[in-house]
Amino acid sequence: MGESRADWLAWTAVLAVGLLHVWEVSCHHHALNSLSVAEQKVVSLKTENAFYYSYFEEVVAAPTLGEALLCALRDRRSEAPDVINALHRFNIYQELLCGLLYRLA
Repeated sequence: MGESRADWLAWTAVLAVGLLHVWEVSCHHHALNSLSVAEQKVVSLKTENAFYYSYFEEVVAAPTLGEALLCALRDRRSEAPDVINALHRFNIYQELLCGLLYRLA
């Protein structure tokens, strides 16, 4: 008798967690669908992806290519207050190359 009650409680908990997950995902999709496509792209990035994407954005937004490279070589924002060489430390060669190609296109 005790086992059937424990089973019932376990299945009830599984069902409740499953329903909460479905509700959370539907709320997330509803929130994303109310944004513009450009905003959706930025919001959907998660931690590490957003970190590397920020370097790409920095290259694209920099006034000159020299300033973009200088910002990567003397990065002050990722390990503040220290100044580091982000190009070497985080291996952002791909982001710099993609940003360069985007600027040239």
